[in-house]
Amino acid sequence: MKSRFKVSVKNQVAILFLLTFTFSAAPAVHGKDFWEKEAYKEWSKKDCSKMLENSPWAEKYEVTSIDVNSADFTASDGAPPYVRYRVQLRSALPIREAMVRQTQIANNYDDLSAEQQKAIDEKTDPFLNSDYEDFVVVYITYESNLPRNVITQLVNHWQTQNTDMLKFSVFLGGSKGEKVPLQQYVVSQTAEQFIQFVFPRKVNGRELLQPEDKELILEFPVPSVGRVGGGKAFVEFKTKKMMYNDKLEY
Repeated sequence: MKSRFKVSVKNQVAILFLLTFTFSAAPAVHGKDFWEKEAYKEWSKKDCSKMLENSPWAEKYEVTSIDVNSADFTASDGAPPYVRYRVQLRSALPIREAMVRQTQIANNYDDLSAEQQKAIDEKTDPFLNSDYEDFVVVYITYESNLPRNVITQLVNHWQTQNTDMLKFSVFLGGSKGEKVPLQQYVVSQTAEQFIQFVFPRKVNGRELLQPEDKELILEFPVPSVGRVGGGKAFVEFKTKKMMYNDKLEY
């Protein structure tokens, strides 16, 4: 039986602690993608990184600036300053499978006994099999090459936001113009730089995203720090690529 998805900070922190992962570059895949050819328990470390960073369910949004006239706002690495947001549809099954598979790889799952594998499965299955019938969860990490004191401003911005402050500026919508406002906002209150948007999955009793829609669009305000940012971000996920096991996953 699937467990109902419960949006709570406590549960999210526990899951994140268990399923810690890092992003890394992955090579392009030609022909059929690995998730079309292999079950998730056969995915490699690189496969998981690609799924979590550069896949139909994971996109990147970056804001940059060429204004480096002030030393106070020059990037720490000498490159043009940027703030990069990595966006995942955490409610999509393949994203959760990649997270679970990374946990398996980190614990040498394939070489463990059946009993030891079962012990890991018992910890990860509630997350893997959570029911997202009524919710869409968007998980975002952010990073920057700006000086530490400027990044602190960015962290402080997101940590001082709340659902009421964002519900009129954060939306999830389809290509036909329908969109739903933010239902709940979750943010890390630690050094870990992540935010999470939760949206209702249905509009007037109908699924927000339909197979005939061209894209799913996330809209959220981008704070300005260190002369980088400002305005709104629009992150697009292409619907035709989001089919997984003959189901539209998001």
